[in-house]
Amino acid sequence: MSRERIEAKLRLKLQFAESEFRELLISSLRKCQDGGRGIFLTEAEAQRRGDIYLKLVWPEAKQMKTLGEEIKSLREQLGEPTETSLYAKYLQYCAKNGSNDPGGNRLAAQFLAELEKGTCVKNTGEVERIDRGWTREELYERGFPRVDPKATWH
Repeated sequence: MSRERIEAKLRLKLQFAESEFRELLISSLRKCQDGGRGIFLTEAEAQRRGDIYLKLVWPEAKQMKTLGEEIKSLREQLGEPTETSLYAKYLQYCAKNGSNDPGGNRLAAQFLAELEKGTCVKNTGEVERIDRGWTREELYERGFPRVDPKATWH
């Protein structure tokens, strides 16, 4: 398989992963109104805080970590900067956990506002289109092939 074809498949997989991450992030941010850490409580932070906090980690936060690590890996393979991804921005918000920082509901509102303004993530190329809010269905309508994003690429 040619290098160009491998790179095209990696880019497509990256686009789907970033689209899925964005959809999950936005739906989770909208749910995050309880005043707790919500999706901003990571497993690492929960372990530092003690046993009881591990039960408070949202399943969505675990999913976003898995997707985020996949995005990071794909970006590294393609030579794209990882610090400009939506996952990197999510991690920045997760790190805001000091006593004077806002709670999960305010962080969620801030993050949603950034996403709606389009000031959150700046990318180049095809990935930028996803960061502007295109859903997976909109990508299909624009000619991207229907591919199972969880499929392994050979």
